[in-house]
Amino acid sequence: MVVLAQSPFGVGVRILVGVCSLLLCPSLALSPCGNFSANGEGEQQRVVVEFHSEVVQNEVIVSFVGYFSSTSRLSFIRAALKQFDASQWEVFPKSNGMAAYPNDFDVVQIHAAWLEEGVKRLEKHPYVKKVTAQRMMTRSLKYVVDPDDDSCPSCSSNHSACSSPGGRFPTAAKGWSDTARHSNRKLQRAFSNQQITDVLQAKALWDLGFTGAGVSVAIFDTGLNAHHPHFKRIKERTDWTDEKTLDDVLGHGTFVAGVIASSKDCFGFAPDADLHVFRVFTNKQVSYTSWFLDAFNYAILKGMVVLNLSIGGPDFMDHPFVDKVWELTANGVILVSAIGNDGPLYGTLNNPADQMDVIGVGGIDYDNHLAKFSSRGMTTWELPGGYGRVKPDIVTYGTSVRGSALRSGCRSLSGTSVASPVVAGAVALLASAVIGTDALNPAAMKQALMLSARRLANHNLFEQGPGKLDLLAAYHLLRDFQPQATLSPPYVDMTECPYMWPFCEQPLYHSAMPLLVNVTILNSMGVTGRITSAPRWEPFVAENGHVLDVAFAYSATLWPWSGYLALSVSVNQAGRAFDGVAQGQVTLTVESPSQPGDKENRRSTLTLPLRVRVVATPPRHRRLLWDQFHNLRYPPGYFPRDSVLEGDFSLAGHAMHYASGSALHRLPPDASVFTASLSNLGDEMLTGKAVKADGVAILALLYNQTAPASGRVALYGDSNCLDSAHLQKDCFWLLQALLQYTHHGVVPSGIPFRPASELSLERGPLPTRMSGNQLHRYSRVIENAQGGLRPAPPCPSWAWAKPHPVNATHISMPAHRAAAAEDVLLPPRLPSEDERPWLLVVAMAAVLLVLVAVFRQLKQLRQARTQKLRRSTSGRVLT
Repeated sequence: MVVLAQSPFGVGVRILVGVCSLLLCPSLALSPCGNFSANGEGEQQRVVVEFHSEVVQNEVIVSFVGYFSSTSRLSFIRAALKQFDASQWEVFPKSNGMAAYPNDFDVVQIHAAWLEEGVKRLEKHPYVKKVTAQRMMTRSLKYVVDPDDDSCPSCSSNHSACSSPGGRFPTAAKGWSDTARHSNRKLQRAFSNQQITDVLQAKALWDLGFTGAGVSVAIFDTGLNAHHPHFKRIKERTDWTDEKTLDDVLGHGTFVAGVIASSKDCFGFAPDADLHVFRVFTNKQVSYTSWFLDAFNYAILKGMVVLNLSIGGPDFMDHPFVDKVWELTANGVILVSAIGNDGPLYGTLNNPADQMDVIGVGGIDYDNHLAKFSSRGMTTWELPGGYGRVKPDIVTYGTSVRGSALRSGCRSLSGTSVASPVVAGAVALLASAVIGTDALNPAAMKQALMLSARRLANHNLFEQGPGKLDLLAAYHLLRDFQPQATLSPPYVDMTECPYMWPFCEQPLYHSAMPLLVNVTILNSMGVTGRITSAPRWEPFVAENGHVLDVAFAYSATLWPWSGYLALSVSVNQAGRAFDGVAQGQVTLTVESPSQPGDKENRRSTLTLPLRVRVVATPPRHRRLLWDQFHNLRYPPGYFPRDSVLEGDFSLAGHAMHYASGSALHRLPPDASVFTASLSNLGDEMLTGKAVKADGVAILALLYNQTAPASGRVALYGDSNCLDSAHLQKDCFWLLQALLQYTHHGVVPSGIPFRPASELSLERGPLPTRMSGNQLHRYSRVIENAQGGLRPAPPCPSWAWAKPHPVNATHISMPAHRAAAAEDVLLPPRLPSEDERPWLLVVAMAAVLLVLVAVFRQLKQLRQARTQKLRRSTSGRVLT
């Protein structure tokens, strides 16, 4: 639904919320081109993942306030449910690696008739922290040939020269230095035959003696076969499913492990790291929240340093899972997770990669372009209270990456589930270089990756975060790292496009809705911290900062390793007629408890530069309210009803397509309405019969003249024609026509409007829905099963911070490092066998020329000295 109306407010930021997916890939066949293919041919395949999460009926996860033995936990549950017959409930015994250890949760099955009462009684027990539903996660995978791929089965590559720890770099392909000779697709194919470790220059760290030794890496995936030839340090394999096998039959877990720690053929970044393999998905691609919780507890118990999750889901409301991720990082585990494969839609981040304490990884290709499949930010936790945080945290290569195949050999895969182990392997390698220092904690490692990242051109911050991974720059930063607090993004500049999109797209003006920016605070000084006092707004007097008002909301406690600083920026009365740029800065101080060896608490003072484009307040008729309200809570659900419409029609000479749109059911009698004949998909789903609906109202114009402040409203029942991710036939022309109507009163020509009174729309029936749909559980409008409405949320109010003017004349934005084209042309290399004789001749000639030059210089000096001596001697004789 698109609604356009006159309004005193500015254009809001468009928010897209979508369903994310798990990112695992099955075992396929290695093609001759190195492309991983399901049919064994050379076509590069794209994996389409469908994810489904559902509540397990009558099963709940009972979380306790601490870790207790199985006997103690059972006694707590018995005490809470003592009024119930023992046959009405059951505690599922643990039969995995955590069975012998204290634990902080149990799975309890309660008879359906007593479930609600049983949950209430459990929640009242003093040792029970929370009771939540058990969830089952299921994924399915489809494979389609990538239409953009032009690879061929006959292409060949030589992998024997690939570098290994102590080995050499491969010879570059002839002509690579001439970028004009290669299209992007050819460049990517060439790099797909390179080792990912070569592209990111891991050998430079291997040559320094850092190979991942001493670092424990946990891989949560589909398992790994014990005798795979690529791995030399498989420390432990554990199964957390109900299948009681440790082997990988799908191939994804093997591939991920290979990117991290393979020691031959297709090399991983940290070949000497200790691998701990956690099998958390069955062969049928099913998992449960409780399986992950037990596996996470075991990872904490075993002291993992790095944990890779090349999986994720859309449901950050799975509270036990989210809480356990926080506990993991609080215990020092560096968690790396894939951001999702649901691009190019915005707001499609996967959990747990969207959490502040987790390193969320997006994917790029070898030409420094964001991969189309890579999910985009912003995070959706904060909605509707404000706009979300910046994610991903880092992007790296996620297309045609080579890793270990199921039994032996190598294969290529694409996806953020591939980019995640690239970063996890890099983190394990970096960790081995800073063992025993302050740089080895989740926040410090994340800060190093983000501060050293190289920014991609033509991509905004919600697509790439700070930029792409630079392994060597991160190492140099970590080598001299000092614990500190940092901000992400490190500045807010509404004049910098495209990086600061969407903030740079719309200037502010007096009376417009405030700009909302959610900044992440990373704190490597300690797992806990606090902002010592309220942040200060310091407008720059000479840079028009006085026209801005700023309000703050921020974390009372920074834990684990992170928090947030939310800014609301508005133009005050002094800026009503101002047109220009206003600048200032926000300052705050973060403090963490002292660590062993410290004499006092650790403190870090931060500055957030702020630059805002301001325009004079436009007349009321030039302002626009864009209303794209999302009724269904995240994650969204689909509820069949009797007015889901689809079909093709013509509008003012334009071919149009209505895609799962809505009908306009009730309108004032003086509204102007356009109708069309469409298919009613809702009725078809509910009744099983194809239904053609004639005279369906889909477009309406309304001019309200009852008051001087009244205006015009335009409604269209389908927004898919404005969404580049879904549109079949765009309707941008219609949007322009409707804007002409709302702003100038120009009725679109060529559209046969009819009065709403002729269609009886002011008293038409409302839609009906399938019985038992439980819509109230997801709706922001409907409160209960009886259809009661939720109260409207209150309008937000801001307490503007007291300004502290600063006599600064220039605002300094933190520098960023751009990813240049030459970064991806060639991995470093040594000369080939054919080149070495010629290079030796050139080197000897150069040495000879240097010696001749030195000899001539010495000869000239000797002659000058002799002449000087003769003149001196002659002078003494004459005297």
